[in-house]
Amino acid sequence: MTSLPPLSRWTFYVATAGAALVSGALAMGRIESRAWAAGAVCGYLSLVAIGLKKPSLRMFTDALVRAHDGATIVVDVEHDPSSKGSIAALCALFEAHDARATLALTMDTAIAQSSALQAALERGHSVALVDRQPPERRERALSRGADLDARITELERDRAAWNEHFPKIPAPDLWFARGLYTPALQRLADTFDRTLVVASHDLRGPSRSPIAERVELELELGAILRVEDSPSFRAALPTVLAAAARLGVPVRALVSQDAAQEA
Repeated sequence: MTSLPPLSRWTFYVATAGAALVSGALAMGRIESRAWAAGAVCGYLSLVAIGLKKPSLRMFTDALVRAHDGATIVVDVEHDPSSKGSIAALCALFEAHDARATLALTMDTAIAQSSALQAALERGHSVALVDRQPPERRERALSRGADLDARITELERDRAAWNEHFPKIPAPDLWFARGLYTPALQRLADTFDRTLVVASHDLRGPSRSPIAERVELELELGAILRVEDSPSFRAALPTVLAAAARLGVPVRALVSQDAAQEA
């Protein structure tokens, strides 16, 4: 059964209808003060901006924002040619505490560490694909259509590459897409059978607090925590997973809603 749109989307629908009514009333001279109309327009634009900046609200997309049956730690894995065993070592840390990870990586990284990635999937971990780094602004096409064509080409290339290098494994549908989570992005996700994902708490980047403290404070039932793979994170991971066990929060691999229903 198809679920109803989230409250944020209904709010957007109501706000759009209200903005249209105000615009019509202003054009017909029913509103004497333009200050009210200006305030309504500013409020509407602010609502749209919030929806675009906070994809976890799901105002314009159906992104996955909560994990199923536990919490999820999504680890961004960078391609390091000098460390072929990085995925295997990372997954071993999770498995030592009866936990499973979700590996966020580009298709290039997946191919570079194909053997380790295949073994991780067989042991219950999952994969969420991320976009390649966007080209420099001066190299990007200025037109919206050309940018969309380039993105479609990238998605088609990723799908072909996965089928070539992992012919016996279904292509992952979880997708951390770059940019704004707009209705256009939703249509692309639907076309390529991908599930948009948004972290409940994005813990990447520098911070004054230790990584273990940051993760433990945000760890709650259903949370999707996104972190960067680093020596400091690996050193803190046993403490984090032990804390999750004490709290009774299992750390599991992230799966889409369809996969969860099939299981």
